Amino acid sequence: MLTSRSTAGAFALFSLLLCVTAARSNSPADGEAVSCGTYRRIHSNILREDRVLLIRLPVNYGTGDKRYPVLYKLDGYKDVFLETVGTIEYLVDKVDRFPDYIVVAIENTDRNRDLFPERGAGDYDRFLKEELTPFVDTNYRTSGFRVLCGQSLSSVFALYSFLREPGAFNGYVLSRFGLSSERASLFEKELKNLTALRKTSYLYVANGTRDSYDEDGTRTKHCLRFLDLLQKASPPSVLIKYRLYDGEGHVPYPTLYDALKWMQTLENAKRP
Repeated sequence: MLTSRSTAGAFALFSLLLCVTAARSNSPADGEAVSCGTYRRIHSNILREDRVLLIRLPVNYGTGDKRYPVLYKLDGYKDVFLETVGTIEYLVDKVDRFPDYIVVAIENTDRNRDLFPERGAGDYDRFLKEELTPFVDTNYRTSGFRVLCGQSLSSVFALYSFLREPGAFNGYVLSRFGLSSERASLFEKELKNLTALRKTSYLYVANGTRDSYDEDGTRTKHCLRFLDLLQKASPPSVLIKYRLYDGEGHVPYPTLYDALKWMQTLENAKRP
């Protein structure tokens, strides 16, 4: 069985091989660079700074006028971006009726400032919803289906974003989601915002049994307690799935693959 580290390496290698395969199909010149995405820069008036994005377009994006769902990846550095692209490519190839995604990875500038609800998370959330998503929708052919994906601290931010404005994204992926007792109490006050939600929202939450950041399991227990409260407070349109990965450590690597496959299976069930 592959370990989490070897699995991560396998997916990253797969993503690179996909890039190479695509390049070979176009008969590249000797020494031509391999590319899986493009850097973009956006200025945020809310954050008062420039933010760097890594954007990957679907394989057939340039051959038609089709519109695509968008996955917004928090903590979006190059290694995370490559893992995400590899996962998307694999799902498109292996899963029936799985749509190709535009991937938007967002690099951090001051992670603690932006992701802590007690600090600047409110402004960062506004940046995502009032500046970044309109920028992407204006510059790319998007379908309107959005997924927000976080890991570790950014998974806490992703749930914070959901509670502040349920329905802004269609799906939320929370890889390694844990809560302190103080933050759980803070989030419980936001559950009232769910009552008016009518559109379907997917929440996939994952933890690992060998998380060195939660050796006594306290944060996971707070997570499970809060998810129970969230489920009871949510209308039927909020679909929640929790998975504990045996043998996985901090930020279980299979999370994104399983989350997107789960969401798409439910989406496919809506259609004939």
